[in-house]
Amino acid sequence: MNLESLIQLFQDNQATKRKVAIWPILQIFQDNGGVKDYGLGDDSGYLRNGDHYLLLTNDAIREELLEKPGYAGFCAVTVAVNDIYATGGIPLALVNCIHVPEGDDNWAQEVAQGIREGCRFHGILVLGGHVDYLSKSRGLSVSLIGRASKLMTTYGASPGDALLFVYDPEGDWDEEMLIWDSTSQRDEERIGDNYGLLLEIAEGELATACRDVSNAGLLGTLAMLVEASGVGAWVDLTRITKPEGVSVEQWLFCYPSFGFLFTVKPEKMKGLKELFRLQGLETCCFGEVREEKELTFIWGDEEICVDNPLSISQK
Repeated sequence: MNLESLIQLFQDNQATKRKVAIWPILQIFQDNGGVKDYGLGDDSGYLRNGDHYLLLTNDAIREELLEKPGYAGFCAVTVAVNDIYATGGIPLALVNCIHVPEGDDNWAQEVAQGIREGCRFHGILVLGGHVDYLSKSRGLSVSLIGRASKLMTTYGASPGDALLFVYDPEGDWDEEMLIWDSTSQRDEERIGDNYGLLLEIAEGELATACRDVSNAGLLGTLAMLVEASGVGAWVDLTRITKPEGVSVEQWLFCYPSFGFLFTVKPEKMKGLKELFRLQGLETCCFGEVREEKELTFIWGDEEICVDNPLSISQK
């Protein structure tokens, strides 16, 4: 695998291409309160409420994962929980929407059981939802509300900030779904402690920006973050660590159930990495934010500069 092949995978990645559709939609809503003021396009939307912020996120589960209904329900909760923590908040309660074709009652019940288990695991409430019975196809989405004292947003990255990827090295690899599952089979207290670090980082203002790594993978998530901040990035792919048994091309485009991308001032990097190390989490500093909006990738002696496929200016 050479750099040109990796860049081609990045540009052709279907999960990244799905993110492209976000920007025209965001532009429609920009004058309805603005983007940065309320987190439109961020991991969670936010609204100031006295001395704190209310957070709200919404996520839908991709079609292929719905073939594993219980797991899909659990993952739906986890994805939304990650969004809230990535914005510096504590998840509180959710509602869900399940689309159920005729005769798929057992499937829907398994999804609901997965949601219930996910909520128990993460310590959040189910407040209700909607069942779209006799729909033409299966579907699942959840909306989760949270609360934050201080925000971490995707808009704060600036030139000179370092790129830091954090993930849990203990997990199970689902090659079919491209998921590094370091959550569902783990002790909930340990996972809760992992998430607690995100709150500590937000409160201490230790990062300038944050996104949870979505199903667009690390590179797709990076593209979203730097585009939102109006910057670019220099990336050394050889610095990105990965679990054993997972190839580089799989790892760069998979969904880690506990994976976060931060931009960090260099002087705060050592302390932040130590915070994660003490919790047994893996970190890698793999590049820096640049003023030019292009993405520059390094792989050994190779270097390729490309336009950000998620750039609004390219649409």
